[in-house]
Amino acid sequence: MKDKLWTILNTDDSLVSKQLNRVLIMKITAVSNTHFFSLLSSLILLFVAGLFTIGCDTQSGDNLVRQVGVDYSSLYSHPNGTMVEGNTGKAVTQMDLRQLGDQLEAVDNNGLIYRGTIGRVVDDTASFTLRGATTTGQDVTIVGSLQGSGTTSVMSGDWVEELTLGILYGEGTIEDITNQTAGNTDDTDTGDMGDTGDPGTGNLSVSPSGDQTAQIGATLTFSASNGSGTYAWSISNPGIGTLSAVQGTTTSYSATGIGSQSLTITDGNSTERITITTIN
Repeated sequence: MKDKLWTILNTDDSLVSKQLNRVLIMKITAVSNTHFFSLLSSLILLFVAGLFTIGCDTQSGDNLVRQVGVDYSSLYSHPNGTMVEGNTGKAVTQMDLRQLGDQLEAVDNNGLIYRGTIGRVVDDTASFTLRGATTTGQDVTIVGSLQGSGTTSVMSGDWVEELTLGILYGEGTIEDITNQTAGNTDDTDTGDMGDTGDPGTGNLSVSPSGDQTAQIGATLTFSASNGSGTYAWSISNPGIGTLSAVQGTTTSYSATGIGSQSLTITDGNSTERITITTIN
């Protein structure tokens, strides 16, 4: 009797164990299924969110291109020598300038690339900034102006390295600027920027203002105010004058030769221009 009872208990224990194992497996399966469906739901949500992000992608403001009234694209070179005087590294004899709206890209004869932007066109002239590097690896910023007359464009400005200040000058051939500006009001008419018909745009102001006259060897100091961003100074003919600084609120112009040229100041949004005449 005792042996029979022990056998039954062993049998019952086996049955109970099997039943417990079956319940445990069902619970594990249920938990696994729950985690699986939870993971699957998360993946679906991520996939849908990704599609939504792609579908709603918009062009960044940094990639917007502002249209400019004149295309100054050309192969520029100096008629009597190198384009840049005072740079480090190999000589820069020419620059292939390409313009897309207000975006500029130039490749010099050494295969180096410079990128930057162009300002608004005022009296067939626009300020520009390019940044790149020399063949020695020195960072360089070019601040200057592009001036059109008929089918000729003049690219001039200051070549600024960390320890060196050079001069850039080159000429190129463009589409007749008269044809380009005829009927164009996008950038030559500043409208809501408050242009009154005088050279320059926006609220940027320069002191002293108006046309200036100086004798050879004289120095004129100019100050900018009421602008926004970084002030950039440039001259149209570095052969008869130089600037002490091409960026900042003030600069000094030194008259080195007889003639007239334009001093341009821009803050990226507004432009002012002064004519400086040097006499004996």
